[in-house]
Amino acid sequence: MRRKKYAIGMLVFLMVLQLLSLSTAIVAAAEAPKEGAAQEAPKEGAAKEEAGPAFEAPKLKPGDYPQTSWFNSREAVWVASQVHLFFGAFVLAVPIFVLVIEGIGVSTKDERYDHMSHEIMKVTMTAFSLTALSGGVLTIFLLAFYPDLFK
Repeated sequence: MRRKKYAIGMLVFLMVLQLLSLSTAIVAAAEAPKEGAAQEAPKEGAAKEEAGPAFEAPKLKPGDYPQTSWFNSREAVWVASQVHLFFGAFVLAVPIFVLVIEGIGVSTKDERYDHMSHEIMKVTMTAFSLTALSGGVLTIFLLAFYPDLFK
């Protein structure tokens, strides 16, 4: 009974957090100026400011991207970042899924759900390692192929 109350309390807590984040997004969207809305006229005598960007991106040439003889550095960084993103999304989503499975197991008092959630978390522990490894590979690629990135 105590475990069931804990699981239900956790689910309610997560739902409240979700609703709070949703409500702040709605308020922020409501306060944002709408496109096409009348803009305030500038005051007389006020200096006109340019609406240009504060920082312009450099114009890169093909020679600015390091090349190796057997693969493209941009593609290597892209593949490494995609793999890291895939594992990161998996590592973030699976614990939420396991929480739902645990909640079902607590409410139905079926031990199979508990066993299933433990097995899924074992897979997630491997994914944590692969996420860290792919993040390390991505960092090495960024440092090796784009040394000016961290300046």
